[in-house]
Amino acid sequence: LDKGNATDRGNAYLMSLISQLAYKSDKNKDKRSKLLGALGLEHCHFGSTERKNVDTEFNVFNSSRVTYLAFRGSESGLGKKLKDTELVKDWIKTDFAAEKTEAAKKWGNNIKVHGGIYRAMKRAANDQDIVNTVKDCMSKGLNKGEQRALFITGHSLGGGLALLAAYE
Repeated sequence: LDKGNATDRGNAYLMSLISQLAYKSDKNKDKRSKLLGALGLEHCHFGSTERKNVDTEFNVFNSSRVTYLAFRGSESGLGKKLKDTELVKDWIKTDFAAEKTEAAKKWGNNIKVHGGIYRAMKRAANDQDIVNTVKDCMSKGLNKGEQRALFITGHSLGGGLALLAAYE
């Protein structure tokens, strides 16, 4: 599947699987490892930020040619025993906080984005140092002069986080 080509259908399918894997936390390491091995991927990092106003999780995976950064979407509660308030926390904290917020000046002038998703991405970027984490994963296991491409993906809320993380 992994040809390092963003427009390849196989990679599009692989990115959809990786988006699904972003919902699997460190509690599911064994199950995730088996699936990753079958896909020719290695898990590099799991990051989680849970604060009063945001709850963001992401995973970084490597193949021989590509590093994948995948953001989890809103918690669904499927297969989990969660309280009703936990089932809607992403909706309340992030998704429904849809006011337009001005993005960082480095992105350009007068760039407006979804406020809740922007705060969630910035919190994860600051708390988990996503940029350096991804750089470390991209260089893991490579010889001097070798490089990997970076693909960023996510499902639902994770797709919004992925788009903003690409700017970051």
